[in-house]
Amino acid sequence: MNLSNGYTPQFLNKCLQLKGKYAPALYDFICKYDQPKILSWYDLRIYLDIKGTEYTDWQSFKKGVLARSKAQIEKVTARTFHYKVVKGERTEDLQIKKIKIWGGFNEKVVPKEDRETVKNMIYRLELHTHKQSNYIQEFVYENYEEVIALYNEVVKYPDYQNMQSNDKRWKDVGLTILKRLKLG
Repeated sequence: MNLSNGYTPQFLNKCLQLKGKYAPALYDFICKYDQPKILSWYDLRIYLDIKGTEYTDWQSFKKGVLARSKAQIEKVTARTFHYKVVKGERTEDLQIKKIKIWGGFNEKVVPKEDRETVKNMIYRLELHTHKQSNYIQEFVYENYEEVIALYNEVVKYPDYQNMQSNDKRWKDVGLTILKRLKLG
């Protein structure tokens, strides 16, 4: 993983907090791709820079790389990832040829009663359309209490009272919150 360009300081800080040999590279992978990605698990081994005879069978790769990295990523970040074998992509000796892997936000970092509020806030404020939307959404999940408090404070401004759900000014509220959080 080349850390010299294109990464935010916050992303790099998360990578440094991740323990384990493959968790930082998998974190990078799931942050890069918004949509599910289908690839051979051999190619994923190359992406993770796994060499030689280490994790050459699917079961050891699944347990030693994917499961450990997933646990570590969920512990340190507001992200998670999922994977499954692509149907029909096994050889006769049951070796896996391709997997589908995708990332998402680990909603478990937010208490159940606040999850819907956070999701609605992200979409209402159009934070998911921002050029750094993955990082911003992760920040919102990790700091949801602070963000909800700011949201409640900002929507009390006279300019924003009595807005309808489709009002274009919701994006302005989102930008105001990002500026107050020093993200925008």
